[in-house]
Amino acid sequence: AETEQCKVKLNNKNLELLNLEYEKNHFLREIQICRNFRPKAEVENLLSLEDLIKMAPDKYQLEKFDGPLLRQREHELMLKRLEYERDERQRLTVQLTELNTRKKALAAKNSSKVDFLAGLKDRVEGIIKAAVPVQQYISLSLSKQRELKKRSEYLPLPLYVFFSHLSAYKQANGDSLEISIDGDLEKVKQMEASELQCSDKKLDMLPNLDNVSRDMIYETHPLSVTVEIPIDEQVGQKFRMKLSFLVNLRIVALTTDGFRDSSVLVNLYPNDTGEESPNLSNYYQSDKSFEFDSSVAGRPYKWLQALCGITIFETTDPKSNPKYHLKDAISRIKQRIKIYQSLDSQVSSLSKGKIPIPKKFKLPLKSSVSLSSFSEITSSEYRGKRKSSAHKRRRSKSKERQKEKEKSKAEEGEIDTMEEGELANSENNTTTIQSFQQQEIQEKPTIQTTAIESTNTSQKLRRPKKRSWEQAYCQYYKATFKTDKDEPQIYVLIEIGPEYPNRPPFFKLKHAHRKTGSSTYPAEILAKCDSAALSAHHSKCFDNNLRNLETELNINYMDLIEKEEDKSKLLSLSLIHI
Repeated sequence: AETEQCKVKLNNKNLELLNLEYEKNHFLREIQICRNFRPKAEVENLLSLEDLIKMAPDKYQLEKFDGPLLRQREHELMLKRLEYERDERQRLTVQLTELNTRKKALAAKNSSKVDFLAGLKDRVEGIIKAAVPVQQYISLSLSKQRELKKRSEYLPLPLYVFFSHLSAYKQANGDSLEISIDGDLEKVKQMEASELQCSDKKLDMLPNLDNVSRDMIYETHPLSVTVEIPIDEQVGQKFRMKLSFLVNLRIVALTTDGFRDSSVLVNLYPNDTGEESPNLSNYYQSDKSFEFDSSVAGRPYKWLQALCGITIFETTDPKSNPKYHLKDAISRIKQRIKIYQSLDSQVSSLSKGKIPIPKKFKLPLKSSVSLSSFSEITSSEYRGKRKSSAHKRRRSKSKERQKEKEKSKAEEGEIDTMEEGELANSENNTTTIQSFQQQEIQEKPTIQTTAIESTNTSQKLRRPKKRSWEQAYCQYYKATFKTDKDEPQIYVLIEIGPEYPNRPPFFKLKHAHRKTGSSTYPAEILAKCDSAALSAHHSKCFDNNLRNLETELNINYMDLIEKEEDKSKLLSLSLIHI
């Protein structure tokens, strides 16, 4: 029994010894692992020793030792570094948490503001719509100006330049004209998006007009500028000008509406009818001869290109070209409209057989001549190109008879004396008749023209005569005056140019020839003299008086105007003078 007890004790002691050996081996392995531990490889982004010395507080610093003492304290230095890294990361973690909390609060606040602004647009639009009646009541057009400013950003550059200058002119002068921008804005946005994909070289080049259709040649920009000038505020009549930019020709064209036709602004400045393109590049875009058609897209006036910022190279002397200003152009347009209104009123009155008399105008006490008829005629009728064959035969026979009489008188040495009623100065009379005959031959409607036309018939046959700018868009009228006495009727042919009254009307005075046997001279006089000779002599005297009167009307027309305001009534004053 004792032996068994001793064996049990021995076994227990062996087990304890084994346990202690196992613990010993475990501790030895742990010690080895700790000795083999390398913290630099495991800790990422650890602060370097130089930065620790510069940035770390004093409690994380170690005293500086030299030699082997520093190597003995590497472990303590690593602990200090790890401790500083831990504290800094904990502090930054807390700060990050606070910033995230603040970020969430600001995001929630911004979200509420975004929701408020999203609904504010509808509220503002509702307020603007509700304020429109108030703006109309107090004559304030803020909404319209805002919309115009927005649409003007999509205008082509020439139209934008004109729009900017016209808006500034209206604001500075308080003018009553109205400006609007019409067209499809969405189409312009699509065009700009497609142009961004093209190269700059392609955008600067002008297309060859031979390879495109007629509609493409006169293609206009989707947006246009419309200007309305009030004519009669009581009736609500307005004069509208629409400016369009021709994309392929790079010019600005103008169309008018509300007063007369599109030629109302012809020759607003000299030599500017708007029938030709002022851009010289257009004539090199085609291998064939290019002719601009003003009836398709409007009239590209030179003054309009200058006001839109388009440089125009003139083929004439640049010193003789006028300088264009917006204020002067608007003033000329308004003056042209007022003058044409006065002219239309005069023509309407004259067509009814009544000559409008200006105020405070003194009429003669008695007049033996009265207006019989007044009507508009064509330019061919004015120049007398269309004549019947019978009239030509009568004209040629009368010339032959006149030559025979002059020849017989020259042989007999007879000299006609001047009758009462002829011109007192024969030299002045001869000059007046020669100038009138020269005007008849050259068929020139004005006396201010400076163009010299060749009289060489061979040149006229080779090249047809082109209508000059002075003859463009003139109006022609025929007035008939009857007399109380037994004298022929007076026919007055009138030419009125677009520049009226700056270029005065041109008058041609003629009389109706008597028929054969219609003489009313007394019988005792007809018995002594030839009735045909008396009639011819009377007609000659009558023609001299007409030429004298014609000279007064065409040259001394300023004597008829007493006041500047009566200048627009020059037509009526001239007819009253007749």
